[in-house]
Amino acid sequence: MIMANRVSFERGLLSLKTMSAAEAVLMKVIEVDIACLDLPLEKIIDAMKRDKKANSSSTNVTAVLMTDCSQMENLVIVNDLTTTEIDNAVNYFKKLYSNEGQRE
Repeated sequence: MIMANRVSFERGLLSLKTMSAAEAVLMKVIEVDIACLDLPLEKIIDAMKRDKKANSSSTNVTAVLMTDCSQMENLVIVNDLTTTEIDNAVNYFKKLYSNEGQRE
């Protein structure tokens, strides 16, 4: 969710304030195997393409992104994630998670 929120932020769908608030909550409850952070980007993208939200006939990457809308439509499904967006989100999470570990 942190990585999806980062994509939402970069696309202008989510404010920095909302993204940061969600991160603060999520970072308290998630645990990630450090070895998973070093998976090649291609493996991450391949796994995302096999996600249940993905359209099996599409070669694009699907994601559910949060928006700042205050109505019920605060989630949007997109089918056009780029490799660059995924790479940026993964690297953002790596940095965020590494920094969190250093503070403990």
